[in-house]
Amino acid sequence: MPRSIVRAATVALLTATLAAICHAETTVPLTNPVFEDGFNGWQMSPPWLETIDNTVFHSGGASARLYKQSWGSYLWQVVPYTAAPGDKLTFSFWYRETGDNSVKWLGSELTLSTSSDMWNGSARVLDVGIPVLAPNPDWTHVQVTGVVPGSVAPGDYWLGVMLQTGGGNGGPYNGSAWIDDVRVTANAVPEPAFLQLAGLLALGGIGALRLRKRG
Repeated sequence: MPRSIVRAATVALLTATLAAICHAETTVPLTNPVFEDGFNGWQMSPPWLETIDNTVFHSGGASARLYKQSWGSYLWQVVPYTAAPGDKLTFSFWYRETGDNSVKWLGSELTLSTSSDMWNGSARVLDVGIPVLAPNPDWTHVQVTGVVPGSVAPGDYWLGVMLQTGGGNGGPYNGSAWIDDVRVTANAVPEPAFLQLAGLLALGGIGALRLRKRG
């Protein structure tokens, strides 16, 4: 095989490897995202409209069941996250829902905030919601992605996820929503020092190929 082809293939491989490293996906550690440990790590409002269901689940042996009422049922948690402009955050979960077709899934949010208070809207630097979802008796995967704005200073923040169901005004309503396998992933922007090192390694590989050709 001609050396020019080998060199081009090697450079392409180095470039692809560098790109993969720079955009590697990591899982943001949530507490008890599959509800196998009850509601440990989660907050609820009001507490009498949420329960753990050990008979209906997407994986494992449990899910969170939210009963639907006119005033809504909320489930959320907040965890620390070190953010930088350009970070891509993806919030996903599995759900199924039964009941009156007029009862809609009202809200699911991914937030990034300077405050550990999920409800402090003025402290949020990122707020991404999942569109309203209609009842569905089959387990359905839903996800939404947000990118940390360029105006956000690198540093330590609070990442929040919220799940809500309800019927709006005019109840009473019937039915439930089940939630399981909640997940947040991040494609973080690499540190400049890492990018410089990776670039030098790539250039070193190209240089080694050139020296081999001359030899």
